Amino acid sequence: MTIISLKDFLKDFYQKIIDTNNYPFTFENILIEWIKNIDKNTNLILKLMQNHKESKLWFSSIIGFFYQYGIDCIIDKNKALELYLLAINNKENTLEDEFDDNILQNINVNIGKYLLSMFYYKDIILDKINLNKLECSESARKGE
Repeated sequence: MTIISLKDFLKDFYQKIIDTNNYPFTFENILIEWIKNIDKNTNLILKLMQNHKESKLWFSSIIGFFYQYGIDCIIDKNKALELYLLAINNKENTLEDEFDDNILQNINVNIGKYLLSMFYYKDIILDKINLNKLECSESARKGE
C-alpha cells in the first residue's frame, strides 16, 4: 500500500461510513470486513498510517477505529478515544497546505466526529441495556 493508496483508503473509508445503512450496531463489522477485504495485511495498513508524516491530520480517526476494535493491535478504547479527540480537535494546517490535503484533513475530522459519536452512543446504550439486564436479574433473584 502506497501513500497514494492510503489517501484513497481514507476517502473510501469515509464513503463506506456514508453508505452503511446498518446503524448503529453493525456498522463496525461492515467496516472491519471491508478493511480486511482491501488488504489482508491490516497490520501493514495500520503501520503505514501511524508512520505517515500526516498521520495525526489524516489518519488519526481510522487509527482510533483500529484500536477500538483491535484490528491488528490490542483493543485500547482509551487510545481510540484519544485519537478520535485528536482528529476532531486538530486545527493545524497541513504541511503542503494544498487543497487536496485540506480535504483529507476534513475527511479525518468528519470520520473522527462520527466514530466519536458512535463510541459514546454505543457506550451509553450498552450501559443502559446492561443496567436493565442487571435490574431484571436482580428482580428475578428476589422473586418479583
